[in-house]
Amino acid sequence: MNINPKFVDLSHYDDLQDIDKVKAAGIVGIINKVTEGPGMVDKTFAIRKSVVLGAGLKYGAYHFLRPGDQAQHAEHYLNAVGDMTGLLPCGDWEDPKVSVEAATQWFGTVKDKIGRWPVCYSYASMLAEMFGHKANAVFTQMRLWVARYGEAPYWPTQIWEKPWGWQYTDGKNGPLPHTIAGIILPGQPGIDINSYAGSDDQLAAEWSGEPAAQAPAAAAPADSSLLGAVEAAADKLIGNL
Repeated sequence: MNINPKFVDLSHYDDLQDIDKVKAAGIVGIINKVTEGPGMVDKTFAIRKSVVLGAGLKYGAYHFLRPGDQAQHAEHYLNAVGDMTGLLPCGDWEDPKVSVEAATQWFGTVKDKIGRWPVCYSYASMLAEMFGHKANAVFTQMRLWVARYGEAPYWPTQIWEKPWGWQYTDGKNGPLPHTIAGIILPGQPGIDINSYAGSDDQLAAEWSGEPAAQAPAAAAPADSSLLGAVEAAADKLIGNL
């Protein structure tokens, strides 16, 4: 698969130094960590929100799933994010102690609250272990963001026809490039970078997963034959009065 670096994922470990350089590098969106498990909050999410959106880039919010009460964890995530309008919601499911059933509860709770499915992020190897060759009607409804640091990703094709996004490098492993101007991960050669197969406009348009606003439907033209029949009946009624 071709490498088309279009979005990055960050946490408090990363140093976002120059948003203009990030934009000039061709990045369309940034997905930032918000919460982990039942109580952790990454303060950089709120700090970076205005910086990212102010530069005209798309912004996303991810939660790192941990074992526990997934409905409560989802509420914690949503409270930390606040207004989700225009943002990309995402669940980072890479802890193997979080079962398919538990992950389903987290994603489902978020969907019930905001009316759209979060993107599902996970490693190719873990997805293969969790799902095997079994289909899953719930996860089929979500977009897949798959991590695979090789020349090409793989995923459970019985669930997803193709991934929405591909994390092709963690900054050390995987194909080049490993760096994006304007962002560093102290002590590491590069950062997490993600490939997207479509155009910039396509990514921006589908980023949040919110339904596009639709114009009111135009009134159907009147059926002239029906209208004539109604008028004739009205005239007959008036004549009988």
